[in-house]
Amino acid sequence: MPDLIKRAYSHENAARYLLVKGEQDYISNKDEIIDVVNSPQEPALEPIGGTGDVLTGIVSGLIEAGWEIGQAAVVAARVNRFAGWYATPTPAMQVAEIIENIPRALDLVINASENLAGDGRKC
Repeated sequence: MPDLIKRAYSHENAARYLLVKGEQDYISNKDEIIDVVNSPQEPALEPIGGTGDVLTGIVSGLIEAGWEIGQAAVVAARVNRFAGWYATPTPAMQVAEIIENIPRALDLVINASENLAGDGRKC
């Protein structure tokens, strides 16, 4: 994925920021990969339609709330993964069951980020 991201930017075919959702979620800008989010991993989420839409909604909400785009994308990727994890997914699950867990996941990710900010580590 990093090579594809680099190629997209080199051909001027990418947005200012990218959030590429997959087995690992890549958040990048034209200069660098800002972060890679890969846990928790819930393979059962892959066939559930709408998880990318949920992620888009989370990042959009954070940006509208005043978060910087890159930071919003990183937090949204983590929140999306934890919301899915909290939902204990199965392939038969509806995306609404993930959405119900967004507040809990958002609280976890934001509190973990604040608690770790003092020692330079990221959530």
